[in-house]
Amino acid sequence: MLNLLKGYINKNERCASWLIHEFCNYQIIDEHFLQCTSKEMRKFTAGLLYCSMLKVYPFEKHLLLDYWKNPLDPANNKTVIGNFALTLIRLLFEVKRYVANSNQYFLLFSRLSSLGPEIKEFLLKAKLVGRLMEFFYHDYSPHRDFFSDMSEILPIPLEMPEIGLPTVIDRKQMN
Repeated sequence: MLNLLKGYINKNERCASWLIHEFCNYQIIDEHFLQCTSKEMRKFTAGLLYCSMLKVYPFEKHLLLDYWKNPLDPANNKTVIGNFALTLIRLLFEVKRYVANSNQYFLLFSRLSSLGPEIKEFLLKAKLVGRLMEFFYHDYSPHRDFFSDMSEILPIPLEMPEIGLPTVIDRKQMN
């Protein structure tokens, strides 16, 4: 199944773009990377997203930095990879609740930064290194307010993904 999915992604840029676009939703990322207790499923999903990023990146890399011309203007958020990166960054401080399941979430940042110089510059302009340091050293950081401010990180979340939103389960049942 994995080879079949990767084959579709590698064959068609639209398919790869669609998959990344579906993960531009906070609830989907939360369900697949933070609440999911199966490490294999998190690795599987991260692998599919990385395969998609590799396919889409050559088509979008020249548009990535347009976002930083004016982050408040949604028209500058032209790339699905950039929007996905912004979505991940926006959720960064929510990850503390799920530290045990967060390896693949952080792996996505690593995979993003390995795509090329344009995405590295995009992530640097998003102050990702400082935000990650703030995540790990929050209690001891003198720059807490600066890196916790997400006012320039404005992804365009996908409200109704085609893969469906997670069902809400009563917390009493989960316990």
